[in-house]
Amino acid sequence: MASDDYNDQYWRDALGESPARDFKHQIFACRSAMVKKKPVNGHRMWTEFDPTTFSDAEYDIVPGMWDHEHCCVCWDSIKQNDSYFENSQKRILCPNCYEAFTKNS
Repeated sequence: MASDDYNDQYWRDALGESPARDFKHQIFACRSAMVKKKPVNGHRMWTEFDPTTFSDAEYDIVPGMWDHEHCCVCWDSIKQNDSYFENSQKRILCPNCYEAFTKNS
């Protein structure tokens, strides 16, 4: 677990020097992923589905493949139906780190 002091380098490395404090509570649900059709260094790379960058010629869509996220501070896994908090900078916090962050920031 991270230090309780937001000024600690551990928190700044994970959230940045001035993180947006507009975290919203969410429940994780598995989402589709875009999987590259052409291997990169022998591996089929994937990313979360984004309709603005999707190209049918470049990617296959695999429903439910994006099956977890990670807290950007403690790296805890956030899986199907787990609570988490995300801000407008796309920083994700597990409930424990969110509580520590809001208590000490």
